[in-house]
Amino acid sequence: MTTTTPNDMVTITLPRPQAVALAHLADATATLKQALSGNAEQTTLPVPALAARTVQDRASAAATRERILTMLNRAGTSGLLTADIAASIGSVGRATYALGVLEGNGLIYRVGVGLATWYSSTHRLALIAELLNRLPNHDLTMQEAGEVLGLGATTIRTLLDSRRLSARRVGNTTMLYHDSVADFIRRIGSNEDA
Repeated sequence: MTTTTPNDMVTITLPRPQAVALAHLADATATLKQALSGNAEQTTLPVPALAARTVQDRASAAATRERILTMLNRAGTSGLLTADIAASIGSVGRATYALGVLEGNGLIYRVGVGLATWYSSTHRLALIAELLNRLPNHDLTMQEAGEVLGLGATTIRTLLDSRRLSARRVGNTTMLYHDSVADFIRRIGSNEDA
């Protein structure tokens, strides 16, 4: 809750942990001002444990992202499953967060939904060329499309339901249009593939 007083003061009501963190920040600011008041070439600054932990956590998160990027660059056009990345990192939550940050920065992309396979953006064009070379010159059954794309039937069905792929029924068989699959492949890893 925020209120304004007649003297242009703002009063903020915060939960206790946030208020304590803000007080630590105010103390650190006062200490910093005092330390910088001298003319020395170098200044020793005390860093509260909370700030040191935050720096350490950020460094650890950056190291995790770098490790994942290295793994995906080594995997090349084979890519890696989310589960394999999480097992290598040792934490599903940390791996999932790092994958989201890397994807948001355009350094990696995924193919599929759910249990996705991740790829480094440096191998995007090579993967697209490889998939287009595997693509037959006719409409595909769901099984054929899955084999070409490296995706399961459930994922193919999800892509059809979300209209990222299109198909027609021939008797009891769902036939995916060749051009739809080719367009899907060309959009892999681009902003259009949302």
